[in-house]
Amino acid sequence: MEFETDDLVVADALLADQQLRDALYDRDADAVDRLYAPEFTLNSPEMRIQTRQETLDLLADRQMRQVGVKRTIEVAYRSGDDLVVIMGYESFVWEGTGTDLDGRPTARRFTNVWRLVNGRWQHIARQATTVPPRDDNS
Repeated sequence: MEFETDDLVVADALLADQQLRDALYDRDADAVDRLYAPEFTLNSPEMRIQTRQETLDLLADRQMRQVGVKRTIEVAYRSGDDLVVIMGYESFVWEGTGTDLDGRPTARRFTNVWRLVNGRWQHIARQATTVPPRDDNS
């Protein structure tokens, strides 16, 4: 189910958020680089803070991918004209890690924060926490 909104600012940020998901899946480092703000920071499910550069390095160094992604955006709202917060639940299966993660279902709660900078959306922060998978496969 897609998140519906009448707010065109939020809708535009949601589009950028999906473009980032697609770029990460496609391992399109140039697109990810454009969508991440210089200050992008990840509060990682591995229980550590990860910088923009560390995130880009992982994308370049590893062949892992999240497949079968299912995502439910539960809330998306703006704060002012240039900041949008997106929160929800996502589930996926790991592929290409070369570890016991391959084939393992994973579920997370997430918060993504986007800022409009010079007419384009940039991802400034993400928080993701691994949680038990839902029974409803949402």
